[in-house]
Amino acid sequence: MDEITTFMNHDNLANRYDHVVLAGSAFGALGAPGGRDADGNTLEVPHWKDTFFNHLGAAIDLHDVSDVYILQHRNCGAFHKVFHITEDFSDSKADQLAEKRVHAKYAKMLEAEIKAWGRKHKPKLNLRVHRFLMELRGNVVLLR
Repeated sequence: MDEITTFMNHDNLANRYDHVVLAGSAFGALGAPGGRDADGNTLEVPHWKDTFFNHLGAAIDLHDVSDVYILQHRNCGAFHKVFHITEDFSDSKADQLAEKRVHAKYAKMLEAEIKAWGRKHKPKLNLRVHRFLMELRGNVVLLR
């Protein structure tokens, strides 16, 4: 949490942002599509998606939010221990790249959903979405 605060402060957002945390970050905010439990049974959580978008709407109404930061983190246990959509990634260069691709995929999917939601529910607002991946020591990289 300290690294998140440092990152947000660095972007000049100290005490000026709403913070929503869902296991799996973008994957969780999407309702964990394709998530499975340890036995292979469907373990999706569509109500998390509803919660995320209800919160986004409230944040916009209360605080004039126009930017959404999707900040995911490496070694996300939700991906491989809770929803079983990936294996546990190692620190090898190949696994780091594979892990970054997975995070980028779901962040991009959530960005598309946020923009579609915005066009439907807040058509006068041009929501800007920023996608990032935080390493375990706090380094942050832009997800493209």
